[in-house]
Amino acid sequence: MNFYQKFERKIDSANASLYTEIRDLNKRLEEFEKILSFFSEQYEQLIKITQTTKKQVQQIGSKIEDQGKTITELTNNDYDNMVAIDEIQQYQRRDCLEITVMPTLPNGKPKNIDMEPLEQP
Repeated sequence: MNFYQKFERKIDSANASLYTEIRDLNKRLEEFEKILSFFSEQYEQLIKITQTTKKQVQQIGSKIEDQGKTITELTNNDYDNMVAIDEIQQYQRRDCLEITVMPTLPNGKPKNIDMEPLEQP
């Protein structure tokens, strides 16, 4: 065997070894591409879920704000109703009481006023 044949065999052997290593690296790269693609899809889904959640949170926030306004209005209406009821009750008390007697004592000072409710017809 001459020098060129030995050299050619060594080159062929090195080429075969390099070819095997390159093939293994290509397989690894394909696996990494699949993994990267999977993570990319998961990331896209996470972004969509996050955006949907943000929209829902904003909608809930606006509903809470509306309900707060409604509660404030109802509280004010309740207060107004209580004032109106109190006024009606005071008015009814005025109309349903009759002063019957205002006796005076021997010293000339009036006794406590006796009041009786009027009988409603």
